[in-house]
Amino acid sequence: MSGLHLNIDYIANNIQQYIDDENFFDMLDEDIIFQVLEKTTLDPQNFKALLSQGQSKLSSSNLYNCAHKCNVIVNTFEDAINVLKCYKNIFNLESSHGLIKFLKKYNAEHVSQLDEIQNLKNKVEILEKDKTSLNNKNDQLIESISYFAKLSQLKDVNDFNKVYNYLKELSEKGDEIKMFHSCSIGLSEVKNSYDGTPLIDACINGDLKLAKSLIEGGCNRNAINKYSNNCLLEASAKGQLEVVKYLIDNGFDKDWRKKTNGFNAILMASQFGKLETVKYLQSIGCDVNSKSNLNANCIYFASLKGHLETVKYLVSVGGNPKEKANNGFSPLIVAAQEGYLEVVKYLIQIGCDKNDKTNYNDTSLHWATIKGQFEVVQYLVSIGVNLNHQNNFGKTALSYAIEKQNENDNYKKILDLLSRSGAI
Repeated sequence: MSGLHLNIDYIANNIQQYIDDENFFDMLDEDIIFQVLEKTTLDPQNFKALLSQGQSKLSSSNLYNCAHKCNVIVNTFEDAINVLKCYKNIFNLESSHGLIKFLKKYNAEHVSQLDEIQNLKNKVEILEKDKTSLNNKNDQLIESISYFAKLSQLKDVNDFNKVYNYLKELSEKGDEIKMFHSCSIGLSEVKNSYDGTPLIDACINGDLKLAKSLIEGGCNRNAINKYSNNCLLEASAKGQLEVVKYLIDNGFDKDWRKKTNGFNAILMASQFGKLETVKYLQSIGCDVNSKSNLNANCIYFASLKGHLETVKYLVSVGGNPKEKANNGFSPLIVAAQEGYLEVVKYLIQIGCDKNDKTNYNDTSLHWATIKGQFEVVQYLVSIGVNLNHQNNFGKTALSYAIEKQNENDNYKKILDLLSRSGAI
């Protein structure tokens, strides 16, 4: 390639291509070869390939000069050994043999030491992991001891509000394990002043999440308070509909009754006027004519507390508004007694006997008068009830008005009304 202007730097930077094509010595003159080799850097593999290709192209002395010009990268003992092997094999330099042998031995020892160091590093790493694991377990143990000490203290102190708030906190966090532990040691059975457990209180408060957490944690789901109410009855009384649904869906008997008075869920909901709860209970098969131990039905208790819309609904789904309790009191009589005028009007409008009587022959007029319910007395008089009916004690409504006329103005007004209306 004499006579041509060559870019030495370009050839040096692209020498790999010449080596791969095995034409480096064919394409370039010796003086150019030396210049290129001074500017290039070879790894041991390319150095060996280049010298091997040059064996058939150059004399030994010129090839040696080429080797002398080469910059060879040596990063490892293996690289150094390979370079020396090139000198030994290509230039027959026996002096390289001793160096190769020495380096191999040294390399083997070095590798062994490196392996030993790595093994030691691995062991240290394992020990560090074990140490971390033990520290974590120790921390967990300390935390567990502290946790169970706190549970024990809460139980021993027997502070219901603190216990309730603690359990509520566990519920909010979704900590099922701690809730299980709390229930296991009886923390869920701590009682308040009316013997209510956290579950009963959660149902009263409509705290569905806490109620679920307690039940799933294993609390006593059948606990009752001093009123003999379980959580279903209390939830029904408070109209906590979602809680009621959850309890029944999870195995609570919708018809469960307390022993003291025979109340069940629908009787409780009716008495407290929780209309949506009454509707739900009726929809799943609860009897709207359920009766207490004294034979008083749902309409009776709704009337007793003046819950007109509940009374109307119960009547609409087959409740009997004329059913009497064992003492002869009917829904109409108790509504009159308690002064719930709109309930009285409704019951009479749907056919209840305005002159209905108890076992002692007291009428609605008797009881409205006895309790001083002037507006009810006024209404009953206006629709023509029997003003002079006598009970088993020979008393009329007027008799009671006379007896009580000095207690308050209502009795005076009732006395005046009955007298003007012809009562004797």
